[in-house]
Amino acid sequence: MKFHIIVVCFLVLGCTINSENKNSVVNKSMNTPQISLDELKQAVFSEGDTSSYLELRKAYLDFPSEDFLFWSLVMANKHGYPRAHTDVFFTFLQAYDCEGYSLSNLDEKTCIMALKYLKTAAEKGEGQAIDIFENHFKDKSPCMAVH
Repeated sequence: MKFHIIVVCFLVLGCTINSENKNSVVNKSMNTPQISLDELKQAVFSEGDTSSYLELRKAYLDFPSEDFLFWSLVMANKHGYPRAHTDVFFTFLQAYDCEGYSLSNLDEKTCIMALKYLKTAAEKGEGQAIDIFENHFKDKSPCMAVH
C-alpha cells in the first residue's frame, strides 16, 4: 500500500512539474537569427557573405550599437561592402549619442573617420550614404569645429 502511495505521489508531482514547463514562456527576440551567431560571424569574416552580414546586423539590434562595429569594419575594410561603410558611420553616431546627423559629440579624429566611411559608402553608390552626405556634409568641414 505504501508503495502505491509513493508511486501516486511521484506521478502527481511529475505531472505538475511537466505542466509547469509547458506553460513557461520563452522570451525570444524577433531579431534572433535561424542560424547561429557563430556561423554568421564565420561567413561574414571569411567569405564576406552579405546575407549573413544583414542577418548578423539584425541580430545585433538587441545589443549596444558599438558591439556591431567590428563586423561593420570587417565587411567595409576586408570585403568592401558599401552598406557596411554606412553602418560604421551610424555606429559612431549612436555610440556618441549624436542627435540627427550632428557630429558635435565626436572628437576630431573619430569625426574624420566617421565621415571617411560615409563618404566612401557614397562613392561606392550606397543610396542612404549618398543622401546623407549630399544633404548634410558636402562642401562642409564639420570635424574642424568639433571640440
